[in-house]
Amino acid sequence: KEAVIRAAKKEYVVVGPTIPVGNCRQNFSHEKKGTLWLQTSTLENVIVDIGNSLIKNGFDKIIIANGHGGNIAPCSNAAERIKYGNENVFVASIKTWELHEGYEEEFGIKYPEELPDYCGHGCLETAYILHLRPGDVKEDEYHDSKPEDELTELGCVWPPQYGPYKNPIQVILTIDECVPYGNFGNPSGVTPELGDAIMEAWATNLARFFKALKEGKVKWRKAK
Repeated sequence: KEAVIRAAKKEYVVVGPTIPVGNCRQNFSHEKKGTLWLQTSTLENVIVDIGNSLIKNGFDKIIIANGHGGNIAPCSNAAERIKYGNENVFVASIKTWELHEGYEEEFGIKYPEELPDYCGHGCLETAYILHLRPGDVKEDEYHDSKPEDELTELGCVWPPQYGPYKNPIQVILTIDECVPYGNFGNPSGVTPELGDAIMEAWATNLARFFKALKEGKVKWRKAK
């Protein structure tokens, strides 16, 4: 939400409603309870209904900003249903958490040297919260929660929990089947400044896409 609002302010676009609960079933942990989730079909239907409502109100460009790996499938399915159910409408689904990758130098993003590969976005999420709501972070509860699953060089966890997670064999696991403490990695090396830099990269790259779309630089062959 924060990155989208920043981007919207840069390019004066309308921000639709935030859906506060997503497909997070895989993140329910007996170690750290409190996770809420929607069924994938429920989330997909909510997105479709919101998108169709916006189109009915005159919008012809719908961009779904996704902030969680578990939402990839319902967001993609919803985007298809909105697009194929409405003529002459532009629809896109964005994996927001990847918008900083490759732009580290431009935005001064410096990862902690001790940040292990398996920590991935789990630790970076702590950096975002340290920047946005530092009072919500309990640093005395940090643990080095290293994955204990072994899925061979072909396997990966789905929904994506830690990198690398783009291998061809997707194994459905709960977070408790992957790690001992209900989280991935030890976030002790991350800082609020890191969270702010990544958030700004997301917002700026989103705004760049909005600008290109508004200026007609995003091109596709129009259907007859």
